Amino acid sequence: MKLFVLKQPVSSHKGWTLGGLMLVFALLSGCESATPESFPRPLLVTMPAMAVPLPTVTPVPEMPVTEDPLVVETPSPTPDLPAQGLETTHLLWEWGENSRPSGLAATPNRLAVIASDGRFVWMTADTGKLEGGAYLWSGILQGDTWGEVYTDGIVAMVAAIREVGIDAETGLAESRARLVVFDTQANELWSLPQLDSRHYYSATIAPGPGLVVIGRWPQGFKDNEMAAYEMFTGQRLWRVKSGETGYRQLTHDGTRMYVLLTDPKGIDTVGCYDLRTGDQLWQWAHPELAQLDQITVGPEGVYVMAGSQILGLDTTEGTVKWTIGFSASSEAGISTRGNLLYAAPAPSAQTGFRPGVVSLDGLSGQLVWNALGGLLADPLIVGNEALWTIVKNFDSGEVFLSGLEPDTGLERTRLLVGMDPKVIYRLVSLDRRVYVLGDTLQSYGY
Repeated sequence: MKLFVLKQPVSSHKGWTLGGLMLVFALLSGCESATPESFPRPLLVTMPAMAVPLPTVTPVPEMPVTEDPLVVETPSPTPDLPAQGLETTHLLWEWGENSRPSGLAATPNRLAVIASDGRFVWMTADTGKLEGGAYLWSGILQGDTWGEVYTDGIVAMVAAIREVGIDAETGLAESRARLVVFDTQANELWSLPQLDSRHYYSATIAPGPGLVVIGRWPQGFKDNEMAAYEMFTGQRLWRVKSGETGYRQLTHDGTRMYVLLTDPKGIDTVGCYDLRTGDQLWQWAHPELAQLDQITVGPEGVYVMAGSQILGLDTTEGTVKWTIGFSASSEAGISTRGNLLYAAPAPSAQTGFRPGVVSLDGLSGQLVWNALGGLLADPLIVGNEALWTIVKNFDSGEVFLSGLEPDTGLERTRLLVGMDPKVIYRLVSLDRRVYVLGDTLQSYGY
């Protein structure tokens, strides 16, 4: 008989008794007579087959074999979009003429330019290529030609053309003035008589009604007048005459004319006229301001620069809405955009000799912001998305074109345009381009 011994540790069966162990021993002893044949055969039961679901296997994509399996190739970065906006302003072209540009009017496709050597030229706005031109004077050129140009893109009206020179016999300054209207091929359509020395034309163009309005100044000339002419034919439509009053500056808002007048006594006033008929609507004068520097019309009023003050006038009645004691630089001028007014303080002991640029609220005259302190700004012009100005650093001798955010005064771009602060600059802006007239003509854009 074989004896089976349980090898479980006793400690794991603490609940067993001595009697229980003896019973197990007796059962095992009784198995001696049993044989394998005496055990009953097991009953086999066949169960129906069951479908066993197979596990889903997701294929693993093959990894590229590299020398170092820990190195994973980084995909190429997406290329950055090209820079856009005011910060990308750059020089587009510079004209190759030897003559200094003295006046310019811009359209999206063409430029009308006056050159100091006595020429009027049409230019391509995109490239600066000359398309055609004409000489403004007959006979020998006596000095530099200056003027202003107004254009609707179809015809160019050249106003206040004047040539200033020195008389060889007397040594005194002499001048002559003309007004000419050219077509798209620089052919003369019509003109007004040439004026003698120290007598000039002023003008503006109103493309809506197709008018050219022309004045003569200064005061003291018997043939002084302001008149409107049909743009293409030169037919006079209306005329305003008040003794020997001079009509020095003309501007309009599409409906009304605003004119800076000087009476025979030398007193400056502001007059408002109906653009279509020439009827006077109102006239304003200040008892303590005999000399006015400039007028500018904006959506919120007519602004008058007068020595140590700037005034805001109501466009309907000509009444004063506000006035501030502010000495603005007449050379820099004043510009408007919406309800904001921009000016450069005149250098002084109070404002500093490089006072930068300020913005005023056109409704109240309150200061909105001040920028470019430490630099002299001259001139100012409002563009599509920027206030443009020429700033001069007299310490380094550098001259820059600066583009500011109109609402905040934040400078967004500054480009070097020259190295002589004594040069007189002018600016003309249209859409996203600005033209710098200095010793040469430069076109910048973005």
